[in-house]
Amino acid sequence: MIKVDKALVYVSLALDFIDLNDALKIAEKCYRFFDILEAGTPLIKAEGSKRCIDALRKFNLPIYLDLKTVDVGGLEALLSADPVRYATVLALSDESTIRDFHNVCKSKGVYSVMDTIRCNINRIGEIDVPVDYVAIHLGVDERRVGGDIVSVVKIFRSVYGDRRLAVGGGLSPEKISNLLPLLRGDDILIVGSYVSRSSNPEESAKQLRGVMDEFI
Repeated sequence: MIKVDKALVYVSLALDFIDLNDALKIAEKCYRFFDILEAGTPLIKAEGSKRCIDALRKFNLPIYLDLKTVDVGGLEALLSADPVRYATVLALSDESTIRDFHNVCKSKGVYSVMDTIRCNINRIGEIDVPVDYVAIHLGVDERRVGGDIVSVVKIFRSVYGDRRLAVGGGLSPEKISNLLPLLRGDDILIVGSYVSRSSNPEESAKQLRGVMDEFI
């Protein structure tokens, strides 16, 4: 955890794999540099949420369950078994789906995260549901055509103020340095390929943590 504006920002490791063994190898090497472990959407689809949760439990870290729910929100939110602390629903879903998802998450002590992937930022203001987090998320394909996560977060802050954020999409130490001044207490930075696709994941995770610790 790092201190920003006299509060804490968390860093999560996104395990976007389709083989649980591959995900666990990275987690084993790097988990001590992170505050949260994310069961990525591809991993959940390939292995099932229960198996992912059971396998990650041994690391004694909160789990970010990247469900990307788009329908039957109340039903899918039930997948958030302990130690899941965060679970995602897509902002492009119907508002009733988001509301049901949020309500079930709340009943289970899980933070609801509304993922804005492929959504115009105006969509956030249209949704009358008090979700716990908004995820500013640039997908892999979107980044290939020039999407910039720092610019999006700046726009978000100018429109929506200090709502809690989870920020992910191609994060590197340089981008994290630019993002940290924009973050507030309890916000989350989600790091994936910079660590998981590195030739030396442990060293990359250590380097990233070092950059973040400069802000303590």
